[in-house]
Amino acid sequence: MWVDEWQQACCGDDFAVGSRVTWQLHARADPEWLATVIGQDEAATVTHCEEHHDGGDSAVATTGTVRAIRAAYCRFAPRSSVDAHMLYPVPKSTVLTPIFEVDAEPPQEEGLSLVGFLVDLDADR
Repeated sequence: MWVDEWQQACCGDDFAVGSRVTWQLHARADPEWLATVIGQDEAATVTHCEEHHDGGDSAVATTGTVRAIRAAYCRFAPRSSVDAHMLYPVPKSTVLTPIFEVDAEPPQEEGLSLVGFLVDLDADR
């Protein structure tokens, strides 16, 4: 599952491997965007994303145990000199770093921007 960095920074609670969490999950609304920031292969494994704000009618409260976390980073750059103030994800710049916890100060990667977290969640049945 996916947790956007901006949502976590805005109003997410800290969590770690082994944590019990209850999150509002919904099907990924924009799989193309996710593929641009973490790559097509990784994006294909994401079945749900966590939503802090408005998951709409499709959001489902899900409780489970966090089994693994990978911080997802990529580089952003302009696509052209004409539109130099707009930044876009740079293809194939993704770095996935296994981490133990997500807290107020996530780890940084030189020259890359943190975009979110890939979380293995063992949901209660």
